[in-house]
Amino acid sequence: MKNRLLAALLLSSVPALAQQATSAPLPPPIWNNAAAVLKVGSNYSHGTGVPQDYDLALRCYRRAAELGNVEALYNVATYYAVGRGVPADRAQALVWFHRAAAQGYGPAMNSIGVIHSSRFQGTPDYCEALKWFKKSAESGCATGMQNLGHYYREGLCPGTRSAKLARQALQNAIDIGGRASANQDDKRAADAAAQELQQLQAGK
Repeated sequence: MKNRLLAALLLSSVPALAQQATSAPLPPPIWNNAAAVLKVGSNYSHGTGVPQDYDLALRCYRRAAELGNVEALYNVATYYAVGRGVPADRAQALVWFHRAAAQGYGPAMNSIGVIHSSRFQGTPDYCEALKWFKKSAESGCATGMQNLGHYYREGLCPGTRSAKLARQALQNAIDIGGRASANQDDKRAADAAAQELQQLQAGK
């Protein structure tokens, strides 16, 4: 009963929030519930049922992160990484990704690897990126597995080129993405891994 009441309050409150100032708090049952405030943030982030508002989305994600939600930590980090609602900031993105990674969140580990592998406000560190792709893959993240396979295939970190390890990592990503429980990120990683594995086997 309590969950049904909370869900009803959440659905009735979200449209009205579009008319509130960004400093106005959500109703306490939502504001103090990590899953509920995360959902509100997601609605604002994607414009689902309310006007898209990155500022409000980020505020909700921060609150959910304060309440211990690891997905919210990851979302705040992503906002800093891509400059959504805030200026792009590599250092802040890494701080928040590391907080999520510390809780064993594989996508955050993968994102740390992506940041280290890019020229986003810094010099690429391919060996550091490889370390984090390994951690992500070990956590069961298909995207981390796909990136790990790519790194082994290309040998971006000196001395790590290995067709055998590349095939293994790419196949693992394909297997994860083929599960009935796979999410969209897993499925996209599996598709990318399948293409890369095909190229690897063809000697391209």
